[in-house]
Amino acid sequence: MGRLDKGYDAVDSFHRILHGDHRPEWLRDYILTDAMRRHDGVSTQCGMNWSPLFNYWFFYTSLEHQIGTANIVWYFTHDKRATLAALFHDIAAPAFKHVVDLMCGDYKKQESTESRTAEFIRSSKEIYDLLERDQIALDDVVDYKKYPIADNEMPRLSADRLEYTFSYGIISGDLALDYILSLYSHLIVVKNEDLRNELAFSDKQSAHRYVDVAGQFWLTWYSAKNRGIMRCIADCLTAAIRNKIFEFDDLWKLSEFEIAEQMEHHRLSSWLRFQEVRAVVESDDTCSYETAPWKFTYRAPSKPRWTDPLFINEHGDAVRISSVLANGANPIADFLKYEPREYVFLL
Repeated sequence: MGRLDKGYDAVDSFHRILHGDHRPEWLRDYILTDAMRRHDGVSTQCGMNWSPLFNYWFFYTSLEHQIGTANIVWYFTHDKRATLAALFHDIAAPAFKHVVDLMCGDYKKQESTESRTAEFIRSSKEIYDLLERDQIALDDVVDYKKYPIADNEMPRLSADRLEYTFSYGIISGDLALDYILSLYSHLIVVKNEDLRNELAFSDKQSAHRYVDVAGQFWLTWYSAKNRGIMRCIADCLTAAIRNKIFEFDDLWKLSEFEIAEQMEHHRLSSWLRFQEVRAVVESDDTCSYETAPWKFTYRAPSKPRWTDPLFINEHGDAVRISSVLANGANPIADFLKYEPREYVFLL
């Protein structure tokens, strides 16, 4: 298992970059509510921290991701409603996050739990009282898709996409904070093709540097290893619920640490086998590995995640980086031509 300690210093330094000199102190009361603090026990990595195949530097939480996303939105908009919508965008996420979307059959969009955002905010008296105090309507903060700086359609750049790309780079050890700062300092807000606000890079070089790094992550997130491990954890949670180790609703009440501890305490066979997995391979058919001692076999569709950011060209126009990338050095084209195999085997 990878390191599961807290990288407080790294997270604090990262968030300082995101909010700059404009730290939203007013957001603190919302962050300290029980509904938000629950996410301190939920990882952004959908349970992959629990597999020996991954070695993240620390346990980056869903709470930290939501705060980071809110910091970006506040930095570029100073809009309290948009910032709160960004803070709450994963408030309805359960432990193991998108793994539960797979349990619900939502392989492609991975948004099945987002419909409960209003329910979770409304059920929190602390948050409801704070919204009334600040004279902010519930409808203004339940859907961050209303605010294009916070979220928009893929492959456009948004605060959510930017935050999880940067934070993944930190916990995987692939991005240094000074590199993140060098990219972040070249971000501006422009009007995109639909005349909506969108984050963009102020120059071609910065946009190219961003996709060069992010392109490596897109392939990792869409890899057989990630898809297979998420499907496997989904099976483990389903088995635990079937064996009455905990209930489905407990995924919104317990931390990942508590859930993992219960599965280990009850010696759940699929969870024990999952922790023994040492390799993941993929194939277009099952015949290729008929003699292999695999522990799990899956058809594993998933959600591709990628970005085609805007930048300002020499004429002062906002254009997509994909329009100027050479064929020989094009992370976007490399990702889009990748075709995952149908079967994933965990050995």
